[in-house]
Amino acid sequence: MKYCWRITKYDPKKRNSQGWFLEDTWISYGDIGSVYQGEKLTYDEYVRVEDLYINAIVLLMNCLDVSQLQVKYLENHGSINEDALVDKEEVIFVNGLKENDLLSLEQVKVASKLILRNYFWCKLIGKHKMFVDFSHDYYMYIGSRSECKDALQKIRESGLFVEDFKSFYR
Repeated sequence: MKYCWRITKYDPKKRNSQGWFLEDTWISYGDIGSVYQGEKLTYDEYVRVEDLYINAIVLLMNCLDVSQLQVKYLENHGSINEDALVDKEEVIFVNGLKENDLLSLEQVKVASKLILRNYFWCKLIGKHKMFVDFSHDYYMYIGSRSECKDALQKIRESGLFVEDFKSFYR
């Protein structure tokens, strides 16, 4: 891909010279209820940030006129049980995922949500136009054949940080 960005909740100004984020902050869905810098992470705050990540994917898919993404390198398939704090239809959807499935925009939203919550992992690929890679500690990388300046600006305005950065998975 010609362009690749690291899109996160982490302010790059708060990194050391090796790129490590220096502030104590939450890194997963499992951190809900924990306290970081004197603030308790609530479910609502977690979902607010999670929605920003998902919206970033949607904005870039729309910019690139990508209506589907393909599941690649599927891991932890079938690991969600009915007791998970997700919608029952989401459990059925994820437990039925297979390698190379094509996901609609709505399915990409569900898959991204559950990947961010560490229920399973995969790469999402869009026919040589884009990819979405998720990494540990709430990092997301998106690659694109086009610059998508307007979409990137909207992502920045939402509160996420967009950095030119090659995915570790490429």
